[in-house]
Amino acid sequence: MNEVWIAGFEILTALGPNIKHTWDNILQKKSAIKSISRFNTTNYISKVGAYIENLEKTDNDSLLFSLLTRLLSNLPFPLPQESILLTATTKAGIDILSKNLSLEKVKQSLPFYALSWIGNYLKIKPFLNINAACASSTIAIAKGASLVSKGLVDAVIIVCFDLLSEFVHAGFSSLRALSPSACKPFDCKRQGLTLGEGGAILLLTNPKTAKKYGLKCLGTVVGWGVSNDAFHLTAPHPKGAGLVLAIKKAFKIAKINPSDIAMIHAHGTGTVYNDKMELEAFKNFFKNTPIFSLKGAIGHTLGAAGGIEVALTLKALASKIIPATIGCKEPEIEQITTENITIQNNPKYALKTNSGFGGINAALILKTGVNGN
Repeated sequence: MNEVWIAGFEILTALGPNIKHTWDNILQKKSAIKSISRFNTTNYISKVGAYIENLEKTDNDSLLFSLLTRLLSNLPFPLPQESILLTATTKAGIDILSKNLSLEKVKQSLPFYALSWIGNYLKIKPFLNINAACASSTIAIAKGASLVSKGLVDAVIIVCFDLLSEFVHAGFSSLRALSPSACKPFDCKRQGLTLGEGGAILLLTNPKTAKKYGLKCLGTVVGWGVSNDAFHLTAPHPKGAGLVLAIKKAFKIAKINPSDIAMIHAHGTGTVYNDKMELEAFKNFFKNTPIFSLKGAIGHTLGAAGGIEVALTLKALASKIIPATIGCKEPEIEQITTENITIQNNPKYALKTNSGFGGINAALILKTGVNGN
């Protein structure tokens, strides 16, 4: 089995145009959540979200392609031409469906169109889009890691993305899943989630291919697991049975123990049921391991969440800092971080989890890069 290096990554969030600015703002405990001006929120529970300013479009185009152009232009690392392309999104260019458009134009709202567009932009062979609710990009990383580890491909480029659109905002509002104010992950008084938007690109390779292109190991995907609760269409299993299974699978592949995990970057949406489910699941493995969520800073970026949050987890490992759970003032358990925590030793492993509608769960175990990079 090959090692699976993460040899490059970049992100775009409402909190910053790249990984550096986003991370710096997180350490300053800033939040990008604000009043929504993109569409009329009069009839919705929540009037706030985390969205990227000044995305541009023509009358009949989605904002998505402006977001993707910002994300993918001027990448700080080369892309191996032998790579295959995986994308992850829940709704792609769904924002254009608010207009009366031709069938050809409507096709631009679909994930397969975005997959093809990105393939052309990067000049990389499109392979597959994964749409698995809010665990989409976490599963894409698991899929890519599996392909590289088995030697089926040398490199996988994963691009994940989703927009803050009225269509999605209205849907979550109708489910009464939105918080009236900025979300409070793992807070005793949490009321729901806050939507965000953004994207990430990650390059997964074997060590030989990385070295061929002069790339360093920024982190390693050492374990992964995917499962389904088979419990309810939108609600998670109350005891986190599916998430427990996904984490067990990840530990089995990683061949490490729960005591080796330095930090847990949870899904942490701020809904009553999701946060409770995750804490129930974590009880099966951990006692005092610090837990954090960053959705109070960048919002819930849906299909992009896993990819963005994996990049930020690698920054946390490299920086030896566990960030505060922004928005959380009264944590449900003491392991939830409310302030930045500096780790005195060298943290080696982190657990990243994401879950979504339909009972989907995904878990990744990440190892810090060479020399902490």
